[in-house]
Parts: sequence; C-alpha cells; structure tokens
Amino acid sequence: MWRADLSKRRLMKQSERAFRSFPSAPSSPGSFAGIPYYVRIARGSALAMRESEFVQAARAAGAPTWWILARHVLPNALSPLVWRRLWTSAL
Repeated sequence: MWRADLSKRRLMKQSERAFRSFPSAPSSPGSFAGIPYYVRIARGSALAMRESEFVQAARAAGAPTWWILARHVLPNALSPLVWRRLWTSAL
C-alpha cells in the first residue's frame, strides 16, 4: 500500500512538471480563433446538402432523419472542411 502511494505521488509530481513546461493560456485564444470560420463552412455545406436530390429521395422513401444525416449529409459536409483544413495548413 505504501509503495502504491509513493508511486502515485511521483507520477503526480512528474505530470505537474510536464504541464508547467507548456504554456497553455497564451496558445488557447489562437487555437479558438478559427472555429467560427470552420463552423460557417460546415453549416453552409450541410444546408446545401439538405436541398440535394438524394436527400429528398431518402426523405420520400421514409428514411429517418438520423439516417439521412449520418449517411448522406455528414459525409458530404465533411469534405469541404477537410479540404479547407489541408489548404490552410499547406500555406
């Protein structure tokens, strides 16, 4: 029991040292600044997919909403996000 407590304390001290070496506060605002841009792209592509013919055909066939979102809208809405992320990271 005593050895387990000692190893936990060592692990906690090592993790505290590791986290102190990384400045998390100044880097956080920079990482969150691009989120609205990607949300706007995702929303626009999802709205465009909503009006597409294959989604309307799935609705007419009686498919549930979760099925349409998972099988039709989400895969087609993710491709512009992936493309934009790759494009911005390449520059």
